[in-house]
Amino acid sequence: KERANVNLSKAMTQSLSHAYFDRRIVIMGLLGFSSGLPLFLTSSTLSFWFKAEGVNLAHISLFGLAILPYALKFAWAPLVDRLPVPLLTSVFGQRRGWLLFSQTALMILIATLAHSSPGENLGVAALLTCGIALASASQDVVVLTYQAELLRRTQYGPGEAMSVFGYRMGMLTAGGGSLYLTAPRGMLQKWQPMSQRPWKRLQFLPPKNPDIGKKAGK
Repeated sequence: KERANVNLSKAMTQSLSHAYFDRRIVIMGLLGFSSGLPLFLTSSTLSFWFKAEGVNLAHISLFGLAILPYALKFAWAPLVDRLPVPLLTSVFGQRRGWLLFSQTALMILIATLAHSSPGENLGVAALLTCGIALASASQDVVVLTYQAELLRRTQYGPGEAMSVFGYRMGMLTAGGGSLYLTAPRGMLQKWQPMSQRPWKRLQFLPPKNPDIGKKAGK
């Protein structure tokens, strides 16, 4: 009986290892991280920074509207699914092309916002924040579609779990991690490296034509 328990434990360990260390599942975690990072940057972390810059609390509260693209992304989701991105789609494919486009936009917008001065020019900061939210919401659309195409049917559960885990880790990094790391140096310096994180996830992506479940039954 003891030997059977040991064998069962080994079998469970091997099964979990096979499920969660598969390259496709790891990709889902990384993409989840890059999706969660901008969401918290444009909400709680942004509020702390603006308050430190002396922005009026009434104006800060209006920035809560920046999350509207996350709620309205269904409106342009069909366009993301059908329209090609000039140059990028022909080289990287539909999903990778949109991922590259949205993550490049995030990198540029977050870096630009990091070097702006909300206390002096709140309008520019508002436009940049809305742009970040729009690019991030578009990225979410691509990631969800890419997940459905990339994973086999038997990988949907682990893939979703890893995606949510990466998403939460991205939010944690953008929230508590950002505030912890910026405390001695100021908020401004931290936003620059934050802008580069989504871009770095692309190096882990598979080829532009992923296996769309040909081995679904396996």
